[in-house]
Amino acid sequence: DAVSVLGAQLLDEDLCGDATQALLSIRDGVAPYFRSALKKASGRTRAPLIQALGMLQDTDSSATLRKALVDEDRGVRHMAAWSLANIGDAASAELLMKAADAAQGWERIEMIKVCLLMADGLAATKQRAPAIQIYSHLRDTLNGSNERHFRETVEKALTALTR
Repeated sequence: DAVSVLGAQLLDEDLCGDATQALLSIRDGVAPYFRSALKKASGRTRAPLIQALGMLQDTDSSATLRKALVDEDRGVRHMAAWSLANIGDAASAELLMKAADAAQGWERIEMIKVCLLMADGLAATKQRAPAIQIYSHLRDTLNGSNERHFRETVEKALTALTR
């Protein structure tokens, strides 16, 4: 079975990227291989495994992804945040907002984008209350001069949701 052969390659730093791409093209039934590999992964294989779970919108991995939000590796933290947002895991909204508040520089910008991704996704799936919560939090905390464009985006989204 090709899926199990590819799944076995997910922990190999040299083969992880290719195996991930092949499994993502198959899609059906591959999420358990990514979840299993992530439990054992270290180093450079963690971020792509986390990203794959987000691309698959694997809700079963949400708890594991939340734990990765505090990983020492910035790339792992970013991929975990993006994956939770792409999954639309409303239970993670508070953690993502706190991460955006605590981050600085590039990481703050990326976390703001992640919060917007989550809020937009929630709004698109008619989950108004959590979307409004995220947008409102962002509106109240986006104070930097380099964050003006985000603030404008948030205000437009809030207006559209609260009409």
